[in-house]
Amino acid sequence: MESLQFLNSYLMKQIMELREQVASLQCSKDHIVLSKMEQVDAEMERMSAAFEQSMEEHIDRTKFESELSLSIVTLVLSSQLSEHEKSSKKCNKERDPLMLDKEERNRFDNRVVFEREIYRRALLKLKKRKTKILELKKEVAELRSTESRLKKSIQELKAKNEGINYMRANAEAKVIELKKQVAQPFVKQVAQLLVTEYHLHNTMQELQGKNEAIDHIRAKQETMTAEMKKEVVKLRVTESHLHSSIQELKKENESINHTRVNQEAKMREFNKEVLQLKAIESGLQSSLKEPERKNKVMDSTRAKHRAKIGKLEKVVVQLRASEFDLQKSCQDLKEANSQLEAYFTDKIVAENEDYQRSFDMQKRREENLKGVIKEKERLNADMKQTLNATCWARNELEQHLYHGEGYFKFLSGVKASLRKRLQSSLSHQKQLESSLSQSYSKIQELEKQNEESEMITAQYVIKVSNLEMCNAKMNQKIKDMTENHNQMLREMKERETYQRANIEELQEEMLWLMFTKFEIQKSLEDIEEEYSQMWNRFNRVEEALNQDIRQMRKVEASALESAGSG
Repeated sequence: MESLQFLNSYLMKQIMELREQVASLQCSKDHIVLSKMEQVDAEMERMSAAFEQSMEEHIDRTKFESELSLSIVTLVLSSQLSEHEKSSKKCNKERDPLMLDKEERNRFDNRVVFEREIYRRALLKLKKRKTKILELKKEVAELRSTESRLKKSIQELKAKNEGINYMRANAEAKVIELKKQVAQPFVKQVAQLLVTEYHLHNTMQELQGKNEAIDHIRAKQETMTAEMKKEVVKLRVTESHLHSSIQELKKENESINHTRVNQEAKMREFNKEVLQLKAIESGLQSSLKEPERKNKVMDSTRAKHRAKIGKLEKVVVQLRASEFDLQKSCQDLKEANSQLEAYFTDKIVAENEDYQRSFDMQKRREENLKGVIKEKERLNADMKQTLNATCWARNELEQHLYHGEGYFKFLSGVKASLRKRLQSSLSHQKQLESSLSQSYSKIQELEKQNEESEMITAQYVIKVSNLEMCNAKMNQKIKDMTENHNQMLREMKERETYQRANIEELQEEMLWLMFTKFEIQKSLEDIEEEYSQMWNRFNRVEEALNQDIRQMRKVEASALESAGSG
């Protein structure tokens, strides 16, 4: 019972601990999932906002720079073309002699060689300018091609942005699906936990009913043990009464033996007197008829001796028969004693500590029986000694039958000793019979007690087997409960692994998004570098054009000065 109560309390503690662990795991899992989902959402929003802002800034900057560069290029080219047209018109005017006046024509004629040289140099400069213009056209074409490439890259970036937005939408859809997937198993787990809690409540009620039944059985066992104790007390009281009655019987037997001994002593005295009278009468008769008397006496003594010898032989035969019976009874008692010893040893090994006292009493009784058997063996030895003495006496009588009256007193002494020994053997035999009857009664009582103890042990074994069956059922239920709990834990672990795999996939997608973001940033940096290079080239071209314009202006100013001085 105590073990069942301990198991019940232990199971309750385990169930409470498992509930607490499940609740803590559920809370921690919800917290982790929510925190991770919030982190993913925040990171996705931050990345999308940063990417959109960077793309808008890049698009605005590229548009502004492209428009500004195109406007600057168009303005510079238009100004350069207008200036070139003006200078070409002026040169044509200066070179055309028809356009000059008559006064100036003379001057022109004087300066033909110089003008030709100037014209040749101007042609060279024009050729150089044409080559520069071609180079500028090439650079403009290159700028347009770079502009087209930039537009293509912008379109590609827009396509990538659309792909990223599509991926973000997919990621958000996956996040929503993951939230649903995360929520569904938790709902299932909550339902399973409620079902398991209901089953555990039912099992707890069943265990409480079983505990009540076990308490009822324990109360019955306590009542049975109280009744057994009462019966043991009654048996002890009856045993004490039997012991007192046996002692009273022993006292009565001793008094009877004492009276018998007194009667035998009186009979001996009477026989002595009769013998004395017979001796006197025989002496008188012998004095009258000595020879006849002697013959008659010898015949009578022979007949008496023969009768006595026959009686002694009968007694010896009876003693031998009694000795054989005693040997048989001793063997039976030894066999019974050995059987009882084996039986009691088996019972002592099989039974519990509660019946150890009864078996100790049985051992004491067995020791008493052994003492009785030893007394029987001692009496058998005495009987053997008496038989040997009788055989020796018979041999002595057979030897001394023919020796006359001198041995009559010896025979009477031998007779008295034989009577004493027979009386002692009879008293010993009676004592043996009384001790045997007592031992048989004790053996019967022990057998009754053993039967009662066997019945009690059988009932106890049945109750123990029932308790073991109940324990086995409880252990089976406990095993089933533990298996269900382990199955739930395994399912939770599998779901955790699945969620971890989904989280790892999200992390991989995040890494891929980061990588794409890094590539976009790198491509933007490359575009900015190309744009800076183009801007530097444009500045260099613009500086070269400005230098050419300055040189042309200087040449024109020097030509005008030379013309003015001429």
